[in-house]
Amino acid sequence: MKKILMFFVIAGLVLKFAGCREEEIKEKIKATSWNDGTYFGESKTFPGADVKVTVTKGKISGIEVVKAGGNPDYYTKAVEKIPGEIIKKQSIKVDAVTGATKTSVCIMEAVESALSKAK
Repeated sequence: MKKILMFFVIAGLVLKFAGCREEEIKEKIKATSWNDGTYFGESKTFPGADVKVTVTKGKISGIEVVKAGGNPDYYTKAVEKIPGEIIKKQSIKVDAVTGATKTSVCIMEAVESALSKAK
């Protein structure tokens, strides 16, 4: 009987805290809405990148890589893929492009720099 009672007490606590976590996540999502506009950002990390980020209705709606440093054979892949992934996920935490890791990271840093101005 004690085991059954303990089970229900633990289950109740788990559900209570899970609900709190859900609310915390919802609040963080609300907090990551940005002011509408166009913002410029840069990464000074080698090989560097400059971006123009457009925010519409509080969401990232466009990313243009204005400049990317390094070898075009490598950075072209990152320039083609990373902006779309960031827009899709609404986050700079996306996977880097194999063979263009440094440029991928620079684009993410530049977008982060631009979005810091949109708060």
